[in-house]
Amino acid sequence: MAASTSTTTVTKLPPIHGIHIHVYRNGDRHYKPRRFTINPKQVRNFDALLNLVTVGVNSRSGAIRNIYTPTFGHKIHDMTAIQHGGNYVAGGSEKFIRLQ
Repeated sequence: MAASTSTTTVTKLPPIHGIHIHVYRNGDRHYKPRRFTINPKQVRNFDALLNLVTVGVNSRSGAIRNIYTPTFGHKIHDMTAIQHGGNYVAGGSEKFIRLQ
C-alpha cells in the first residue's frame, strides 16, 4: 500500500491597507481638513469616493462632484491619482477657489 502525499500551494496575498488622505472644503480657509481612510474593499471606484467625501465634508454647495489638488487646482479624475498622505480639496459644481 503506497501512501499518497498531496501538497497544497498557499499563496499569500499582500495585506490590504487603507490610503489616508486629508480633504479640505473648497473656498473655506477656516475649515479644518477631514481625514479619510480609503479602504479598497469599501471604496472601489471614484464615484464611491465622491459619496464618502460628500458625507464627511458636509459641503455647503451640495454633493461633492470634483476633487482637486490644493496647490494648482488640478482636477482628480480617477482613483489611481489619489496618493497616500495626500491633501485634496473637495468641491461641488463650482470651480476651484485658490486661497491666498
